Amino acid sequence: MKHPIPTREAILTAAGRLYGRRGYAGASMRQIAEEANVTKATLYHHFPDKAALFKDALAHSLARLHTRMDEATEGIENPLIRLRAWVHAHLRQFVDQRELVRQIYVILFLPEEEAEGVGDVLWKQRGRLHQILGECATAGHLDQDDVDDLCRDLMGALEYSGAISLLDPKAPRPGEELGDRILARFVPAAVPADHRSPTHPLRDVGRRLATWLLPFVATAGLWGASANAQTVEAVPGAGSPLALDDCIEAALESNAGLRSAREGTAELAGRKKQAVAIGLPTLDATGTWSRGRDPSFALDQTFGGGGSDGDSEPTTPLDSLLAGFDFIPAPEDIPAQTFWRTSLNAHWEVQPSLIYNAVGAASLGIRHQEVAILDAEHRTVEEVTKAYHAVVMAGEQLDALSADSAAKKEFLDITRRRLHLGYSTPLDTLRARVAYANLMPQQRSAAQALRDAGSNLNVLMGLAPQTPLYVFSEAPLETVPVSADQALAGVRTRPDLEQLELYARILRKNRGAIKAEHRPTVSADAAYGYVTGEFGDLFDKGHDFWNASVTLRVPLFDGLRTKGRVQEAEAQVRRAYLEHENASRLARLEVLSLLGELEAARANHTAAQLNLVAAEDALDQIRLRYELGKADYLSVLDVQADRFLARSNLIMTRNEVLSLTASFKRALGFCPARPLAEILNQLEPSGS
Repeated sequence: MKHPIPTREAILTAAGRLYGRRGYAGASMRQIAEEANVTKATLYHHFPDKAALFKDALAHSLARLHTRMDEATEGIENPLIRLRAWVHAHLRQFVDQRELVRQIYVILFLPEEEAEGVGDVLWKQRGRLHQILGECATAGHLDQDDVDDLCRDLMGALEYSGAISLLDPKAPRPGEELGDRILARFVPAAVPADHRSPTHPLRDVGRRLATWLLPFVATAGLWGASANAQTVEAVPGAGSPLALDDCIEAALESNAGLRSAREGTAELAGRKKQAVAIGLPTLDATGTWSRGRDPSFALDQTFGGGGSDGDSEPTTPLDSLLAGFDFIPAPEDIPAQTFWRTSLNAHWEVQPSLIYNAVGAASLGIRHQEVAILDAEHRTVEEVTKAYHAVVMAGEQLDALSADSAAKKEFLDITRRRLHLGYSTPLDTLRARVAYANLMPQQRSAAQALRDAGSNLNVLMGLAPQTPLYVFSEAPLETVPVSADQALAGVRTRPDLEQLELYARILRKNRGAIKAEHRPTVSADAAYGYVTGEFGDLFDKGHDFWNASVTLRVPLFDGLRTKGRVQEAEAQVRRAYLEHENASRLARLEVLSLLGELEAARANHTAAQLNLVAAEDALDQIRLRYELGKADYLSVLDVQADRFLARSNLIMTRNEVLSLTASFKRALGFCPARPLAEILNQLEPSGS
């Protein structure tokens, strides 16, 4: 039987994998939550921020490596043999644990503000090697003064050799032979004579440079993919280009609604504790001090009380018996008295049905809030994705206008040359100049549209609208085919539908709690304490008291109040299920509608690509014909307009496909940032 991996360990493992693949900056908290298959609320419950998670994930990865290294050297007494085994095991990690080692190298590219206190993890690895070298020196195999230098140089050579194998899959894998060659250069006594090989004269230079080159070589391939990506300057100013994931992460972190919803989860967790407390006994300690006089203790003369007239005659046999015995004082003679009292009191009311329903409703409320947060995150990601693609589209539209302007400028120059040669008229030149000048207002409008799109994206990320903004223009289309059955299979995973279902279940629990209030209950009360008139005698034997009681309460009639509340709750439950049913139908309609729009947009995009190719060919042909005097400028203007329209259509259809894809993913109940193929693979078993 497989035991589930604890949530914290699963998060650390997933975070390590993602950091190894994308680096610190490229791995967002949202992506890590998806990789670990937990909600962001759960992620933030275990780790307060990204920096804390990275440090713990790094420590987790190092601990796994150290465990393997310790296993490789365990039980070896001879320090030279242990040193050789350690070197072999260290190089073996680059082959057996490639992903794990890459995770550790991410530390070298941390932002400066996050790097404090993290870099020392490399020294922990160095410390193990330093310890073994120190034992070799103690045994007389090395000079103690050389241990520090040997440790640094040997570690640098090993890390450099391993890093090369990480960067180039075709490079020779570091093995025991390489380990022996490196070790023989520094500690020859640790390698048997038949395993040694001649050293290269440049190796000494290489080992000195290894420690300095390693930070740049080991991770050079992690971010190379985005280094050549084109960028769009949405809002001018100094700044670094942002990828879509960066924008999504910033928006999710700054969204006030999401932060408020996360606080709501903590509030509901407190309510759950209150619900659990209904079934627990209460215990309290009390202490009282009182002082006063009570004249009711002065009984009248019937019982020989004080205040009787000595000359009066007895009127009853009891008066005759007690005559002359005034042992009860007169009321005015009763002195004030002081009492000290302390006790420990317990109360327990047993209401199993009420507790069950209250705790159940609170648990469902927490889940409802988590799903609400997930739905809000999906919609935020959808909105940011559309805004991001809108920036890219605006940038491409501006580029298209610039290209069209350049083309018209080229034709203006051609027209002037043809006029000089007598092949065109001044009217053609005037038309060319007017066509070129008419693009200037369009370019200014397009530039403003780009700034507006960038400002909108800034606001979604929680930034001031005028904040400088650059984004990468790369946004590959996802053309994987989607069937209607697959699309409909994803409807039931939608967070908004799950919210409605959870709300109906919460109402059912509330109905059960209402019914429980009118059912028999049993309560128990007990008290134990001390009472005395003198504080010093408070805990003396004989001054203690106790009492215990059990009460059975059977409700008989409450004026039909409970029945009315139950009827109201049942109506709410029925209405909630009807709303869920109606929302499910609307969700299926939305999914099918988006699927149809997406398929149409894909077809339009394909057609737009073909139209642009044809328009480019037509423009090349008309340029040649115009230069040869076989076409007039009006024909040129028509072809240029067709080409610009074709490019604009391609830009718009591309943006339409990207935006509809994001909306379609959200409608399926998934985060729009996830790859569509991955989502469909997850839906296939359910839809089959």
